[in-house]
Amino acid sequence: MGTPHDSLFHFTFRHADHAAAWLRSVLPACVVAALQWSTLRALPERLHGKALRFHVTDAVFTIKFVAVRGRAFLLLEHRSHADEALAGTVVRYSVHLAHSLRRDRSSPPLPVVPVVLYHGPGPFEPVAPASPLAGIDPAASATLLRLQPTQELIVDDLTIETEAGLLARPMTPLGMLTVLALRFLPGASPAEAVAAIDRWGPLLRAVDDAPGPPVGREAIEQFGWYVLHVTDAEPVDVHMAIQKHLQRPEEKIMTTAQRLRNEGLKEGRAATLLHLLTRRFGALPAAVEARLRNASTELLERWTDRVLDAPALDAVFAED
Repeated sequence: MGTPHDSLFHFTFRHADHAAAWLRSVLPACVVAALQWSTLRALPERLHGKALRFHVTDAVFTIKFVAVRGRAFLLLEHRSHADEALAGTVVRYSVHLAHSLRRDRSSPPLPVVPVVLYHGPGPFEPVAPASPLAGIDPAASATLLRLQPTQELIVDDLTIETEAGLLARPMTPLGMLTVLALRFLPGASPAEAVAAIDRWGPLLRAVDDAPGPPVGREAIEQFGWYVLHVTDAEPVDVHMAIQKHLQRPEEKIMTTAQRLRNEGLKEGRAATLLHLLTRRFGALPAAVEARLRNASTELLERWTDRVLDAPALDAVFAED
């Protein structure tokens, strides 16, 4: 399951216009000049009968060259934490992509450019996967590891960027708002979150006025959803901070807040019932824990009323 960060990244950068502006700001200038950016196109979910993406957070584009026939792939990855699987994931994707559109076996593989947007708790550092060779001779282990396939990554490390530095990038308003949110909102206090929204007022207006895709109203709703997920700011404060900069009321922020509040109450009831059941009946089967996670609020309340008097675990769920 993706995180709120994944959802915001994919919401914005699956669209070619926003992806192109971001990529042009992070790729080497010589590569930017060699590519025909008006030809940037997102690839479909499936390519030649094979699954292209293993999870929703990836975005893959093709683009033509300026001076010669042919095209390249741009593979976009997003990470909000250190990930030892990142290098292997990129290699697998790249090998599949490089050979996926060849006309025949004699055709050369297409170049793949992997770009990672990172905004973890600390600066980006490559994480080596756990080695299965720990028990053999160290020299042999080192040699074998060097022989494994690797690929260099272009990393846009937001953790080392200042707000002024990000604002200076030539990006679309939604792309800019997205990288600012990913960089500065996680872990922000309620006051810091509201102050950031206020500073980004011109961007909010530009996003709201943009024809899309995605359309401005949807983008503002997604941004508000993200703020409420990654900060403890009060929904009404987020609602007022956003609405203050728009030329229309933003009703869906409060709708989103109410939905999040209901989801939080349900999760709290499920956690409480899980604790009570474990204290009363010992370790629970995985099926019971899954049933609690998927139950409605009404069922959770009914089961909680029964937990103290039920003679056995099955009695808690009787007739439901």
